[in-house]
Amino acid sequence: MGLLVSSFDGIKFDINQTKLLKFILPFLIILHHLQFNYEGLNLFANFGIYVVGLFFFISGYGLESKQKRDSFDIRWCLNKTIKLLFSILPYLSIYLFALYFCTNLPFVDTIKYSIIHNWSLVVPYSWFITVLILFYYIFYAASRISNIVIKYFTILAFTALIFVIVKLTGSQPALHMSNTCFLAGVIYKDFESTIHSKFGIVVNLILLGGVFFLKLPNPLILPLFTSLIITTISCLSLKNNKLVNYFSERSLGVYLSQASIFIILEGININIYIRVFVVFLLCTIQAEICDRFFKKMCYEFKI
Repeated sequence: MGLLVSSFDGIKFDINQTKLLKFILPFLIILHHLQFNYEGLNLFANFGIYVVGLFFFISGYGLESKQKRDSFDIRWCLNKTIKLLFSILPYLSIYLFALYFCTNLPFVDTIKYSIIHNWSLVVPYSWFITVLILFYYIFYAASRISNIVIKYFTILAFTALIFVIVKLTGSQPALHMSNTCFLAGVIYKDFESTIHSKFGIVVNLILLGGVFFLKLPNPLILPLFTSLIITTISCLSLKNNKLVNYFSERSLGVYLSQASIFIILEGININIYIRVFVVFLLCTIQAEICDRFFKKMCYEFKI
């Protein structure tokens, strides 16, 4: 398919495009987190919220796809929750080891702060899993509603509730800034054919560029931004790729590995670009080790 097409009519966001995003996004979020403490990565200062927004968008899109195929029910929610909670255990063990032996931070207070202020499952940045699990059950409740407007409103109300709670408790802003994209993913799936039939690639790219540079509050532009990103990616004709498959399957693992790797490398003075390479490499290795451990654990406990 050529890049310049008159419309996206008949094109759908497929599994290979999803895998490509899952391959790229964890490394972008790592670069975003590194830029807080190291000069030379300022380009990625504002990437975090957009990357996590895309993760939420993909999740909403995926759940709506499952619901349309009648493969989504409360049993799926429970099984997915159990798997997610078990999958974090090896990363939790490594993080607690690094926190205790490689830092001077108060061990118990740091854990408490991470859970209460950041909504995490102890491991830093795991708040995404906490919110995502909550969305599973809200989506399940909303999917029982036949009226599509009420269904959307139910998800929106839950998103607004998170916003209010975060504001009242002073929790980190990331908790409410990007999850507006979950509903965007659900709506996008419902109207995918209509959206693709109305947009040409040139128009879409112009809109995407305009939205990216708008100085509006992020929660307002994020759903539109992620929708335009997905519409653009949908025009790519991607083949099955072993490298992309490998990293997409370890996407969450790479994401969860960064906190412990940051701690381990904190006192080592190396060039920023070498540091980025080493962090990427060690996160990948940790994700591979933890993935193997998790699969063995699933086999032993029949999860």
